[in-house]
Amino acid sequence: MATGGVPGLVRYDLLFQALGGPALIALDPDGRIAGWSAGAETLTGHPAAAAIGQSYELLFDPAAIGLDAVRDEQGALIGFVETRREAAEPPDERQAQAAQAQRELAGRMEALGRLAGVMAHDFNNLLTAVLSRAELALRAVDHDRERLVKMIVGVRDAAQRGAAMNRRLLGFAGRQPLDPVRVELKPLLAALAEDLRQVLPADIQLVVEAPDRLAMVEADPQGLRERLMDLALNARDAMPEGGRLTIAARGATLNGEGAGLFGPHVLITVTDTGHGMAPEVRERAVEPFFTTRDGGTGTGLGLSQAYGFARQSHGALSIVSEPGLGTTISLYLPADDLVAEDASPADPAPTPAHEAVLVVEDDRQVAELTDALFRELGYEPVMARSPREAMEALARLKIDLVFSDVVMPGGLSGFELARRIRMRFPEIPILLTTGYGEALAQRDVCEFPVLNKPYRIDELIEALGALRRGSGGEAKPH
Repeated sequence: MATGGVPGLVRYDLLFQALGGPALIALDPDGRIAGWSAGAETLTGHPAAAAIGQSYELLFDPAAIGLDAVRDEQGALIGFVETRREAAEPPDERQAQAAQAQRELAGRMEALGRLAGVMAHDFNNLLTAVLSRAELALRAVDHDRERLVKMIVGVRDAAQRGAAMNRRLLGFAGRQPLDPVRVELKPLLAALAEDLRQVLPADIQLVVEAPDRLAMVEADPQGLRERLMDLALNARDAMPEGGRLTIAARGATLNGEGAGLFGPHVLITVTDTGHGMAPEVRERAVEPFFTTRDGGTGTGLGLSQAYGFARQSHGALSIVSEPGLGTTISLYLPADDLVAEDASPADPAPTPAHEAVLVVEDDRQVAELTDALFRELGYEPVMARSPREAMEALARLKIDLVFSDVVMPGGLSGFELARRIRMRFPEIPILLTTGYGEALAQRDVCEFPVLNKPYRIDELIEALGALRRGSGGEAKPH
């Protein structure tokens, strides 16, 4: 018997070995395994080197323990001995669960490591594009206006790709709340098709099918467009030798189809003629980080985010795919009873000239850009670097609108500042903005509209118009 050096138990070693067949196990007074015979190795499958020093309860069910005390000549306890002639009890359920949890944790960490690598690679590409174009723009500023405009457009496009990437991360982390509104699908699909034609190879035919009279859906328009783009790019990658990509939309009244949905919906399908999915791939297709692409060419977030978007929009997503027969992704979204032609969209609110807008922003560069944006729109910006400066400006100046960041130094958030302003100056409209995930997560319980950073000037115009139409508290621009 191999022993761990417990003095009083070593003397029993020859006796244990002579018995041969039984699985003999010796414990020290604290219950740690101190001896492990060859029979114990055979019966349990655990080598002595792995067993000695471990707690007995880690390897055996405590309820099945039957031990004999071992004492020295003076009667002092020196350990315990057990003889087993039957199969050892397996580790208890808690041990199995702990081992499974460790394996799952290791899998998650590996997946997160892959994601971090992919995102770092993509962000580096975006930053390279921004920095390179900015340098070229500086060189062209005095003598080549056409080239300057081209470089600036490239910087803007790269920044928009980075913003979209960040929204995907926030969405996966549950920090990107959706703003469902009534969306007319036909123009959204037309705009999506224009974007896709820029990235689809010539050997993939793009077909977009949508009836003229189609009910409007209840969905976040930016999120819907991004998710459809994800699905279309997945379809592109499934057709390396070319094929047909069809995006179609139609109305459907459901009676339990689509994961138990009922009532008016719009069904959007993305169909490719690619290589299709094997059953084991199809079953895992919506798992986060699951991807069949080579390392560095995909995050495994596309389908999982589309599935999450559908569920968060009170809809559903389903997959039909067979190897060699292509794939159809079906997205069900709640719809109006009215078709788009019956809708009467609100007229955009005009931008009043020379109104004073109080901009509360602690970041100098962002403050300068915001100042320029509002001046471009005909406002007179008043800048404040902190909530304290903002309240001082409100007390001494006539302010027509407040535009404040949410996360600021000094312990007072933009939410709290807005509430203080509302109490003292209830007539002043307030628009908040943030790009911070934790703050975005609070927007659904916030009584003020919140504009996501980064935003384009047309999104700011839309948010300001919605703010005026909603009298400062109901509209939630996106």
